[in-house]
Amino acid sequence: MVLRRLVALSSVFAVATSCLLVTHVDDGNFGAGNGVPGDATVEDTSSSDARDVSAADAPDGPDFDAGCPDGRGPAAVRVGSYCVDSTEVTVSQYQEFVSANVDPKTQDPECLFNTDFTPGKQNSPPNNAITYVSWCDAKAYCRWAGKHLCGKVGGGSLQLSAATTNQGEWWNACSRGGERIYPYGNTYEPTTCNGKDALVAGIVGVGTFKACGGGYSGLFDMSGNAAEWIDACGSISTGDAGRRDACATLGGSVAMTTDWLKCNNGGTFLAPREVKTDSDIGFRCCR
Repeated sequence: MVLRRLVALSSVFAVATSCLLVTHVDDGNFGAGNGVPGDATVEDTSSSDARDVSAADAPDGPDFDAGCPDGRGPAAVRVGSYCVDSTEVTVSQYQEFVSANVDPKTQDPECLFNTDFTPGKQNSPPNNAITYVSWCDAKAYCRWAGKHLCGKVGGGSLQLSAATTNQGEWWNACSRGGERIYPYGNTYEPTTCNGKDALVAGIVGVGTFKACGGGYSGLFDMSGNAAEWIDACGSISTGDAGRRDACATLGGSVAMTTDWLKCNNGGTFLAPREVKTDSDIGFRCCR
């Protein structure tokens, strides 16, 4: 598992010249002077005109699927002005997308290197969270499903520095607008979600951990199980525009514990846009 090999760093990237780049960044400040090897720089690839959303914007009680537009994949939960998939996308739901033979040429320019949406390795059973998928695979699935990869409240991509603020759809939903450190509360509960301390040692079916709710009723698995891609990337000047960009994941995975399972991971995990060899990175969509 690639995420087992993450190293906690403060304001730095580790750029792997072979196959992977995975980093833990604590303060969300990216750019020149942050110790990137070879004097490379990391630049946000999104605009900064995001509006904040607070807990007051969201419902106080269950609002499962209320007013959320139809779409493929998991049913959605309303969080204020937008909707979030109730669970991670499953193996069977993702296979429907693969079987649809979506033209890879319809992807955004930064993903045109991605010519195949097939996972990097076979996943099973069908109700498990899909893994071994790249950021570009996740982005394409959400578009096909009539949704979008969770990004900025109000639409569009997030700056990396805003990934764990109320500007972010995913983080806002997990933390209930910043009220909670973990999706279920402010104190770590070792066996509530599928993290390392739950002693399950693998990805499980979505919603298996019934107490592992999100910041709003009807959301599940926003801590542990599969870490989740979000629409927040930074460009790294390595000569491989697009495919080597660093993209954020949130929520932590089955391989992690304590701080790593917070809604903000205790920081921001980054992996290359292209990577699809991770056994513990998946995603959910927003709308």
